[in-house]
Amino acid sequence: MATGPEAPSDGEPSGGSRTRGRGRRTSVATRLGLAAVVVALVSITVTLGVGLGSGEDVGNELADERLSAVRGSAVIAVQLLLSDWRSDATILAAGPATADAVIAFAEAYDEIEPPTAQQLDTVTDWYQQELLPELAAARGATPSLSSVLPDSSAALTLQAVAIGVRSDGSENGSDDDPIDLSGIDEWLAASDEFGEFFDQAAERLALVDVLLVDSSNRIVYSAARGPDLGTDLRSGPYGGSEVARLALSTRLEPGAGPLLGDIAPYAPIADRPAAAAAAPVVGADGEVVGSLVVVHEGADLDEVVGPVDAADLAPLGRSGQNVVVGADGIVRTDLRAHEESPEEFLDVATDTGALDADGAARIEAIGTTATVIELDPAILTAADSSDAPVEITDSVGRRVEAFVADIGDPDLNWRVVSQILVAEVDAATRDYRNDVIRISAVGLLVLSLLAVAWANRLIRPVRLIGDRLDRDVDPRELTEAVERGPVEFGRLADDFTVMQDRLDEQRRDVEAAD
Repeated sequence: MATGPEAPSDGEPSGGSRTRGRGRRTSVATRLGLAAVVVALVSITVTLGVGLGSGEDVGNELADERLSAVRGSAVIAVQLLLSDWRSDATILAAGPATADAVIAFAEAYDEIEPPTAQQLDTVTDWYQQELLPELAAARGATPSLSSVLPDSSAALTLQAVAIGVRSDGSENGSDDDPIDLSGIDEWLAASDEFGEFFDQAAERLALVDVLLVDSSNRIVYSAARGPDLGTDLRSGPYGGSEVARLALSTRLEPGAGPLLGDIAPYAPIADRPAAAAAAPVVGADGEVVGSLVVVHEGADLDEVVGPVDAADLAPLGRSGQNVVVGADGIVRTDLRAHEESPEEFLDVATDTGALDADGAARIEAIGTTATVIELDPAILTAADSSDAPVEITDSVGRRVEAFVADIGDPDLNWRVVSQILVAEVDAATRDYRNDVIRISAVGLLVLSLLAVAWANRLIRPVRLIGDRLDRDVDPRELTEAVERGPVEFGRLADDFTVMQDRLDEQRRDVEAAD
C-alpha cells in the first residue's frame, strides 16, 4: 500500500534537496547581473579603444596645429624685425644731413695727425687690458695685439681720444690726467655739427652702433666710438666682416636698396652676436658718397621669437621654443634651456657631446648660444615639408618634434624652427589616456553595482515565489513584490498560488481520508 512521501531523516529539513540544489547553482540574479556587467565591460572596452585611438589622433593633430601656428607667428615676427632693421638703415641714410656728414667726416679724417706718444700708449694699454682678454674668452685663444690694433695712424689718434672720453666720461679730462685731444680739431668740429644726430638715433633705436663709412671704406664716424672707429674695412683688423661686406655692397649696387647681414660675432663688442644693415648714402648730385651701417644686438632676435616667460611661451608648453637657424645649421638665437639655466645647459651639452670645451667656454663668455650651437642637419631640409612635423635631435640629445619654415628673406637664408619635446607631447596623450581609463574604471564599478542591484530587484518576485512554497514568506509581501515586477512574474505567482491552493486541498483530503 502506498504510504506517501518518505519522511525526512533526522537533521534534514523538508525541502533539503532543493536547498542543496540552489547552493550548487548560480542564481538567476547573479547571472543577470553578470551578463549586464559583461555587456557593459565589452561596450566600455570597445568605446574606450575607439575613444583612445581617436582622442590620441585628435590630441596629436591639435599639438601639431598649435606648433604650426606658433611657427607661423614666429616667422611673421622675424620678418617684421628684419623690415625694421632695413627701415632704420634706410631712414638714417636718407637723412637730409647724412651725405654732408659723411663728406665732412671724410675730409676731416684726412687731416687727422698721427698719434702722440701718450695717445699711442692709451690705445695699446686699453687693448691689452680690456679688449684682448674679452676676445680671448670668446675665441678660446688670445689674439695678437697687432691683429686687432688699427693699422692707420688716424684711427689710432681717433681711438685714443675715444678711449679717454669713455674712461673719464667727458671731453674735459681730469686735472691730473687730461685727455689729449690734439690732432683731430677738424674731426671734432664735424662731430659737434653732425655727431649728436647719429648718437641720439643710436640711443633712441637701441642700436649697438651707427657707422658712417666713406667712399674709401673707412669708418669715419661711430656713435659708439668703439674699436672699429677710424679703421679701414677693406684691410683693417675688421676686414672681411659682415659690416665690411655690406658697406661695400651698398656702394657698388646702390639701386639694390638696404642690405641685411647675417648675425655673426662682432669684435668691437667682444665677439657677441650682432646683426648689421646698410644703406647707400647719396649726395645732392646723385653720387654715392658712402654708406651708413646700423648694428643691432643679436639678442633682439631672441625677443621676437619668444622670451623665456611662462605666459609668453604657454602655447609651446614647458619645453617648447622657437629657434632661428642659418643655412649652416648654427642657431642665431639663444636656446631656451640655456637662458633658463646656463650652467645646467652647459653641463648637459658637454656631457652629451653637443659642445666641446671651447664651445662651452665661448658660450659662457658671450652669454648666448647664438653663433655657436649647431642643430640636427635634418633642419636644413625640413623646410621643404613645412606642412608636416619632423622629429629631430635637439642640442642636448633630446628628441623633439619640430615644424620648420623658411623666412623668405632675399638677404638671409634663415629658417624658423618651432619645436617641443616628443616626451612632453606623449605625456599629454598619456595623461589623456590615463584619465579616460580611470573614468571608465569608475564607471564600470558603478555599472556593476547598479547591475547587481537591478538583477536582485528583478528576480526578487521569483525568489519570493520559491520561498512562498516553503511558507517562509507572507503572501502580502509576495503580492507587493509581484505588483512591482514584470507581468510575467505576476502570472507565474498566480499559477503557483493556484497550485499551492490545490496541493493544500489535496493534503487536507489525504489527512481526512487517513
